[in-house]
Amino acid sequence: MIKLIKENKGMYVVWLAITILAVLSVFTTGYMSLAAMAIFVLYCVNAKTENNLILLFALLPCANIFKMEAGSTSFFTVCEIVTLLIAILRLKKINVYVLFSIVALGLYLFLFDGQNFNILTIVKIIFGFYLIHLTIRSFSKNDIANAAYLLSASTVLSLALPMNEKYLEYLTPYFEDMNYVLDSSGHSSDTVRMSGFIGDPNHCAVLVIISLSLLCVLYYHKCIKNEFWIFTAPLISLGFFTYSKSYFLCAIALITFLILFVLFPKHKKLALVCALLVVVTASLIISGKIEIFNTIIERFANEDFSSGRKTLNNLYIAYI
Repeated sequence: MIKLIKENKGMYVVWLAITILAVLSVFTTGYMSLAAMAIFVLYCVNAKTENNLILLFALLPCANIFKMEAGSTSFFTVCEIVTLLIAILRLKKINVYVLFSIVALGLYLFLFDGQNFNILTIVKIIFGFYLIHLTIRSFSKNDIANAAYLLSASTVLSLALPMNEKYLEYLTPYFEDMNYVLDSSGHSSDTVRMSGFIGDPNHCAVLVIISLSLLCVLYYHKCIKNEFWIFTAPLISLGFFTYSKSYFLCAIALITFLILFVLFPKHKKLALVCALLVVVTASLIISGKIEIFNTIIERFANEDFSSGRKTLNNLYIAYI
């Protein structure tokens, strides 16, 4: 990890500067975020395409606060567009099949979006798909490791800062609504479901799981070492404060797979220690001694198991 950071210290310094400015902009002025965007653009012009893509991964958890003011378009979208345009200019050609697929997707969205038609949304979706193509095409193992480090660090930061009630007050205007845990009567309790900078606890939970999964794959293939635990421990812990039922189930599955298929084959002693910790934690959860898990388990008892997703899936299938 230290070696990778030294080799890409410019990129890490730029990430840190942009992130600090975006975080400060929440309770100071949107011009902080504007300055952060200017730094990104200046760096983007001179840096490798791979580094620009890595920075996009790094800034993703902060996208919702990376703007002039609450409710305005995120500067993250501008950064995506700049990254894409510079990459295309450097390539000087676009894969015909990829171009055809993206144009077809754009036409479909344009023709069938109906009342919800939003040209900016369509542009963001199209650009997003092409950025995925660029990432797959250009990333090396070291690039993936750098993206994992920065994405995980930004995600931890985005989860940790809202734990401070004062900072959460400044964040509130950036959220469409505040999410509270429902009590047994179906009414909102005083417990806030943390959602990082995103504003939706379920989307935040997905971001945590993606970060953890990426770290696990890299650890399995020995692309990262002990830094895996530096990121994994706070990510898993903070993720539970979303009070997401799906995160709870995914975390159990991920920890199980990690111990059985990653640690036991290659790190048996560490696997035994982790298995013991899981058993102890499970016993405390079952005995009701950890309040956060009591609340999550109560959600399974008090709410529809799928939280309405089964109905949504039926609507999607009917539409398709």
